[in-house]
Amino acid sequence: MNEATTEWLTAAECALRTGLTVRALRVYENYGLITPGRSAAGWRRYGAQELLKLNEIGLLKVLGLTLNQIRDLTRRPSSPMLRRLLELQLDTWKQRRAEAERGQTVAEAALKRLRTDRIDLLYQHRVDPAVLIEDVAGDRQATVTAVHPTARFGEIAIDGGKVTTFHEKPQITDGWVNGGFFIFERAVFDRADSSPDLSLEHQVLPELARKNQLGAYHHSGFWQCMDTVRDVELLQRLWASKEAPWKIW
Repeated sequence: MNEATTEWLTAAECALRTGLTVRALRVYENYGLITPGRSAAGWRRYGAQELLKLNEIGLLKVLGLTLNQIRDLTRRPSSPMLRRLLELQLDTWKQRRAEAERGQTVAEAALKRLRTDRIDLLYQHRVDPAVLIEDVAGDRQATVTAVHPTARFGEIAIDGGKVTTFHEKPQITDGWVNGGFFIFERAVFDRADSSPDLSLEHQVLPELARKNQLGAYHHSGFWQCMDTVRDVELLQRLWASKEAPWKIW
């Protein structure tokens, strides 16, 4: 390197050029990631080599590597373990990009639906993503998702004093209950009483039912309430075991 023609930067100038802080430069130096030269007066100076290394550090940090991992990587660039680490980090970012794209799709669809006359309260926590709102709502002003709840107690069948079947807390199959997901025409809210005491379950929905304006979407798949500590613990166990039926992404 020709000392006479090399452009040397002070710490402040290097920070301004790279978008870093002087403190970050010191941290990288302490980790052994960069080794700036010194002027005759003892001031740190940064040249083209340091700028290249700082660019490399920035790219590796974007991949999610720690400074310790970056230091090992730059010291042993051919290490199989570190190559595998980079591959895993790259896979992670690809997954995040896919999740971001799915999130964008959901947000765009939600905005599109908000511009219609129907308010889809199924959409944000959709019980059945494959079902279209048009197929569910029909021509009624409101639609409720009907589900079979899980029994609170074990179910037994008895024949002459003998138990023939025993099912611990099975899913009820005889009755339907409100699953908590709805689709409404905007007109429902336009005409609704604006009183803070207005109850959806005790006033709005019963009135719609009396007027034959409340439809039902029968969801026979997984459904679980979260009303008690026991319910919360059950759902947490399902999530921790990676067996959550509602996880479709």
